[in-house]
Formats: sequence, C-alpha cells, structure tokens
Amino acid sequence: MTSHRIALSCVCALAIGGFAPRVLAADTCTVTTTGVNFGTYDPTSATPLNAQGSLFVECGAGSSTTVTMTLSGGGSGNAASRRMSNGTDLMFYNLYLNTGRTIIFGDATGGSSDTCTTGSPTSGTGCTGENPAGKGRNFTRPLYGQVNASQNIGVGTYTDTLTITLTF
Repeated sequence: MTSHRIALSCVCALAIGGFAPRVLAADTCTVTTTGVNFGTYDPTSATPLNAQGSLFVECGAGSSTTVTMTLSGGGSGNAASRRMSNGTDLMFYNLYLNTGRTIIFGDATGGSSDTCTTGSPTSGTGCTGENPAGKGRNFTRPLYGQVNASQNIGVGTYTDTLTITLTF
C-alpha cells in the first residue's frame, strides 16, 4: 500500500471593512493586514495545520485610539464554520483570538470580538501597542488560524476572503 501526500496551498485573505474612524479631525489612521497563509496541507495528517497572520493599526501621534474589531464569516457567512473553497471543493478552518485556538475571532457574538488601544503595550487580549518617537501610536493584533485535520479534499489552492470591521 502506497501513501501519497497531497500538496495544496491554503491562503486566507483579509479585507478591511467598516473603516469609520472616530478620532480627532487632524488625526489619521492606517490599517494593514498580513493574511493567514497555511502553506501545504496534508489531508492524511491527524494533526490540524496552524498558521498566523496579523492586523496592524497606526494612528497619528495624538492621543490613544481605542478600536473594536470584528471578523466576518467569509464565504460561509458564519464565523463558527468558516471554509475556504477551490471551485466546489471546501476546506474547513477558522481564525482565533488566542494561541490555544479556543476563542473564535468573529462577529462579536459570544465574546468573539476584541478591543485594542493604540500606543498601549498590553492593549486588549492579545494586542501589542507602541508609541514610538516621531511616529503614530499603533498596535498589532495577531490572528491565529487552524485548518481542521484529515479533510478528504482535492489538490489545489483554497481561499476565503474575510472582512475585518474596525470601530473607532
């Protein structure tokens, strides 16, 4: 009996949505995301595949800005059961607020949103903020991804696009 490892690429793209800053008129904010790229998935592995991305928010050098973040369900429309697609093939995964991957990063139901503050070193449940000299106050929010183990799927590139809503 021969075992074959199927290689496929899993990429979760992140889009910014609902960008409605509530900051001083002279202040501006920029938002940057690093997508969650799962790399190669082995459908015969009994171990889930983990990856990490991030969200970076930087506002002007003025006062700190508190930001509440929610994340859409992507193509599935449900944050509790996200899925990437490759044509009609589906691969189940999710994004989490914690490294243990137990708190789904979602649409604010059941505590699934997060609030961070620019310039605060220990802002939110997982944010790291800075207030560097000569630059704007910022924070970075890690995103923890996991693809479910042992999915019987075809070879290919699987993607999903999510909307991150930021409320200032």
